[in-house]
Amino acid sequence: MKLAATVYAYNKLEKDYKTDEKRINEIKTNFITNQNLHKLGQKLKLNEHLRMDDPDIKNWNPAFSN
Repeated sequence: MKLAATVYAYNKLEKDYKTDEKRINEIKTNFITNQNLHKLGQKLKLNEHLRMDDPDIKNWNPAFSN
């Protein structure tokens, strides 16, 4: 994700001759925030794939346990 954000920032600022590594890093850091990740997770409906309760240990069958 950090690589994708860095490439995005670089492509966005590619033609700006004043751009340096620090500016690209600032944009990357602002792009990858908990709030942005939360909004993206809501948009993708990731909460439908998360388990919110602890599993019942008696019925738990770990992978490759056969």
